[in-house]
Amino acid sequence: MLGIGDVNSDGYDDIAIGEPFHTGGLLEMGRVSVHFGSATGVVPTPAWQAVGPSAYDEFGVALASGDVNGDGVRDLVVGARTLNGIESEEGGVRVYLGNGTGLELAPAWAVTSGQKSARLGGSIAVSDLNSDGIDDVIAGALEWDGQQVDEGRVSAYFGSAAGLSQSPSWTRDGIQAGSRFGVVAAGDVTGDGFSDVLVGSRLHDGSLSNEGRAQLFVGGPAGPSKVARWSVEGNQPSASFGSQVAILGDIDGDGAVEVGVGAAQYDYGQSDEGRVFVFRGNRSPLTDIAAKSNSYGPSEVGQNGPVVLVTAGLPRLGWPATLRVNGGPFFVPPLLFFGAKSTAVPFDGGTFLVQSSAFILMPFVDVYGKTEVTVEVPPIALFAGGHVFFQVMFPGSTSGAGSLLSNGVEWTIGG
Repeated sequence: MLGIGDVNSDGYDDIAIGEPFHTGGLLEMGRVSVHFGSATGVVPTPAWQAVGPSAYDEFGVALASGDVNGDGVRDLVVGARTLNGIESEEGGVRVYLGNGTGLELAPAWAVTSGQKSARLGGSIAVSDLNSDGIDDVIAGALEWDGQQVDEGRVSAYFGSAAGLSQSPSWTRDGIQAGSRFGVVAAGDVTGDGFSDVLVGSRLHDGSLSNEGRAQLFVGGPAGPSKVARWSVEGNQPSASFGSQVAILGDIDGDGAVEVGVGAAQYDYGQSDEGRVFVFRGNRSPLTDIAAKSNSYGPSEVGQNGPVVLVTAGLPRLGWPATLRVNGGPFFVPPLLFFGAKSTAVPFDGGTFLVQSSAFILMPFVDVYGKTEVTVEVPPIALFAGGHVFFQVMFPGSTSGAGSLLSNGVEWTIGG
């Protein structure tokens, strides 16, 4: 279900409801219904309906709304993930224009992927990427085959007074086989007046299999950036991080927009329970300094295996990144040291890798041998390009005997 604004100009907002598995004249053709708002609420009887053109189209699996031709009236964008065009299950997207009294019955614009089983339209978004005052359509094809099988693709079609372009003005591929790059959301995260594109790839393999990833491509006069300016991975095997993404708006009232990322199979207290991550926005100017997190040095082995320190997210100005410890002894709060890199100093069978006496006490390790702490990098341009080194110690006795040391992690602060 989607709120689509006031499409019939009566002063009340209206809603659209997608039924991708609706069977009418054809099996699972799909259907979308629009219900007008009124002084007494939503009118139960639909004022407008459209159905998929063929069986098993999943028409209505994704919905979005905006003004794609600049006439001041909101239009409806419908995704049909398994639409059968020239190619079977290639997927497609259709746009129904608003006319001031409702929606046109026939689509004014339609595209298909042109590739068998690419599944274009499984995720769609509408926003003004190039800040020309007219909304654009962003569509994901999660099983697109480019250089890799099922890597996924996101395409953006720019709007104009004449309507949407038939060919995409911007595309990006997932690069990695089976990553399913293409779950999309759009909005102005950086506060520069250009909408940005947030993309999830739930089966991306980073350092862990199928951990998933979310990336932000920032908007500009020519459209979104060619490379992601922010990227976060799930940091847990098979977490499906990026299975859903959203631009949340300014939920903490600081004037910057937050983003949300769903991890549908994330394990925390229960197996595959799922988790939602919210990342705070910032309005600091972006630079070309890449954020990096690198591991270095050895890890000691304790009762739950190697004590491994990893980073969830990348350290950018004004953005949070999480330092997570795996393999720690149960119910023990570790010390997180931070500072400059040191020459390797032997200590109680391990190696000190950080030259600092500064530390914070992390939360107690849970029953899975994990704990984490989130660090927000201040939005101060002077910090861009700087380096910070981290290491975790599980203390033993007061003399240090029995202590466990993790590997080191080096952050390069990105702009």
